[in-house]
Amino acid sequence: MTVKSQYSFAAFRRACTSFKRDIRGNTALLFSFAIIPIGIAAGAGIDYSRSIAASAKLRAATDAAALAAAIVTQDSVGTRVGVTEERIRTATAAFNANIGQTTTLTGLNFTLTDLGTTVRAVSSAQFTNAFGGLLKRPTSTLNAAAEAMLATNANYEVAFALDNTGSMADSGKMTTLKAAMTSFLNKLDAANRSIGNVKVSIVPFGNMIRLDTTTAAGAMWIKQPLRDLTQWPGCIGDRISPAYDAKATVPSTGTPETLFEAIDGAYNVFPVTPSSTSVVPALPFTPIACNMAQVMPLTENFPTMRATITAMTPGGTTNLTIGMSWALQTLTPGDPFNNALPFGGSHTKIIVLLTDGLNTQSRWSTDAPTMNARTLAACTEAKSKGVIVYTIGLMSEDTALLTSCASTPGKHYFAPTPAQIPDIFDVISMDVTTVRLSR
Repeated sequence: MTVKSQYSFAAFRRACTSFKRDIRGNTALLFSFAIIPIGIAAGAGIDYSRSIAASAKLRAATDAAALAAAIVTQDSVGTRVGVTEERIRTATAAFNANIGQTTTLTGLNFTLTDLGTTVRAVSSAQFTNAFGGLLKRPTSTLNAAAEAMLATNANYEVAFALDNTGSMADSGKMTTLKAAMTSFLNKLDAANRSIGNVKVSIVPFGNMIRLDTTTAAGAMWIKQPLRDLTQWPGCIGDRISPAYDAKATVPSTGTPETLFEAIDGAYNVFPVTPSSTSVVPALPFTPIACNMAQVMPLTENFPTMRATITAMTPGGTTNLTIGMSWALQTLTPGDPFNNALPFGGSHTKIIVLLTDGLNTQSRWSTDAPTMNARTLAACTEAKSKGVIVYTIGLMSEDTALLTSCASTPGKHYFAPTPAQIPDIFDVISMDVTTVRLSR
């Protein structure tokens, strides 16, 4: 019995020694101990990324609310009595619209304070942590704040010279431009009720522009006022170059070179009919149409603006000079439109030139360097009169030309794809409404 007991004890000792030396399964054992902190760290990382996105959304909504409030200068009934309350209502609506439906942010709180020259928007929310149970922190508090300078009442005349050439049919450029312009006009429409008086003109251009014949035919600033222009499609080409093609000189019958000539889509000029002629001779050519949308003079009628944008159709070649010169013509007091304010007043005049290509054909030239010189002359003419010029190149551009044309290099934008156009218009709309985040 004694031998058996000693054997059993020795066997037990050998088993213990063997167990102590055996390292098999250590990795699994260690991993089982480490998996909890690893899981906690991974969960914290996921929650951190989610909270960054949620915080950005809160800041964006707060910024939008401050900007929306800043452009309000009167209450809903057109007085300044309840302007602070109107700003608060406007800001709150903008904040709610930008936050939208969210399950990650709860306990939303938003306040707007009118500081006299600025407005301050402050917001906070609770962010729900998906892995908060592991960290004993189910929610985190997010905060955002923004200040915006208040808008001042002002008068704006904004002329858009928009490339309507055939290449604008490619890559969805025209479709995107129409949508971006409509959105831009909607913002100006809203701002028009707050920042003052906003008038807009639109100049769709190719290698020529097109006027409304019901008002232009027979006008004394047309070189053929006495001719029967019932067959005239409304096409207008460049004036005499280099004397007047890039200038905003008001047309005068005393200086025939300043008058605009009725042409067709192939640059055929309608003959002038002397006042002594009793019978108008037949045309020596069959008129060819120019199918671009008609020039829209300055107006506060936003439905008319939107209709002009809808009517735009790509076609023809590129003549940047005529786009610029007619945009300036719409901002010039006197004929042919007679509804612009004088240059040099307290109001602001702006031209936005957008094109997707290079100069290819004018009435007088197809040589790109020659045409570029005339475009720069038109830009210089506009800037000399105090007009602020923005230029936008879409997918393809002469960068040096458009940068030189703009009032400053910072007012030239290049959009590598049509998708950037709405963002560029948003930047310009902020300049037009003179509202910016100050903090």
